[in-house]
Amino acid sequence: MKTAENKTQFAILGMLSLGPSSGYEIKKGIESTLSNFWRENYGHIYPSLRRLEEAGLAQGEAVSNTGRPDSRRYTITPAGINSLREWLLQPTEPIAFRHELLLKFFFSGQISPDQQRTLLREYGDRMRRLQARFEAHLQERQRHDPPTPQHLRAQITNRFGILYCKACVEWTEESLLTLTAAPAAE
Repeated sequence: MKTAENKTQFAILGMLSLGPSSGYEIKKGIESTLSNFWRENYGHIYPSLRRLEEAGLAQGEAVSNTGRPDSRRYTITPAGINSLREWLLQPTEPIAFRHELLLKFFFSGQISPDQQRTLLREYGDRMRRLQARFEAHLQERQRHDPPTPQHLRAQITNRFGILYCKACVEWTEESLLTLTAAPAAE
């Protein structure tokens, strides 16, 4: 698997490296551990699992479930571990920066100054709530004594989320002050 391929496959291999999982468990695991910096949906996970299995990077096994539909549980293969390791050692691609709020704000001359400020305030409020969520995740990770290497890595990624949110909130507050101090548009 080459680095130019879909990163979903590497997210899945990473989750499988933590233990066998069904597609549903992978989705829930991503939501509970990676959601501050990575998201996946079922529409990407299941086709990727099939491709990983076809490529010999994961192995699936049918599992009977009482009272629920049968499922498929996947494990990472030695080839999958090697592929994941190769990808981990590749240089990280630069961020493809797409930020909807910045796009909206750039064109916000089409709405009133009050609406512009509301756009910024609402974004700042969302970032404060997200920061609180990351802080709660970080506190949960710090309860493990001594922390496992995986818990330390989770703490580090949560810290990134906290600092990112703080920077967004600071930018929002600065932008609101700038708008307040700006002369009224003619």
